[in-house]
Amino acid sequence: MDFQGEAFTEIARLLTAASIAVASGGRAHELVRAEEVISTIASFAGECALRQTGDVDFANSSLAPGRRVFSAKVNILLSGDTDDWRRMLPSSAFGTLYSLLTNFPQSPWPAETFPSLPAVFRLFAEHKPTKEDWGFVPLSVPLPNRPKSAPLQTAFKIRNIVAKAFPTGLPDARYLGGASVVALIKALNQLRGRIPDHIALALACETINGMAKTAPFLEQHATEVMADLKASNRI
Repeated sequence: MDFQGEAFTEIARLLTAASIAVASGGRAHELVRAEEVISTIASFAGECALRQTGDVDFANSSLAPGRRVFSAKVNILLSGDTDDWRRMLPSSAFGTLYSLLTNFPQSPWPAETFPSLPAVFRLFAEHKPTKEDWGFVPLSVPLPNRPKSAPLQTAFKIRNIVAKAFPTGLPDARYLGGASVVALIKALNQLRGRIPDHIALALACETINGMAKTAPFLEQHATEVMADLKASNRI
């Protein structure tokens, strides 16, 4: 599969534009917080990893959105099933992130600014979610650096934008996943300096990991919500 061709580049551009549009919420782009953009793109990258496992039916899932999904395949897709950045498969989501950022020609990202992957995996696995947590993933970053928009919702919005661009069907899950990581890398480089490197990377990695292990919010759920609102005369 060609991850360097013009079609792949166009999908990455589409995801970048979609993520900025979702993160901005109609505001001028220069006013959008870096954390919102990073979280938004990372939310879709994580969802793409979950889609690649094949363990969740994105057309008609019986899983409640926000429910935890622990697939035996997902850590292989995220990191090649290793928690050592230097030994990671370059084709994995985190491996691509590490390889391209630490070798970024203009200004490489120091290896020591990447979060501890055992800590990233443990944070999600040990977190006890509450009703107030719905739609969000557990994060270790300081409260001022956390997104205000729920990743479960931002991933849903990006998916709808991509679906409109590809009315006959979404691109292959692996292809789409690769493009989403490339879009995230582009955003991290463009936003670099707005927040410290280690916070940006922790936010990105923890969001990807969390969303790769969370049942998605689908069109069927949006329809159910609208039906409930109509039934209760709230719209």
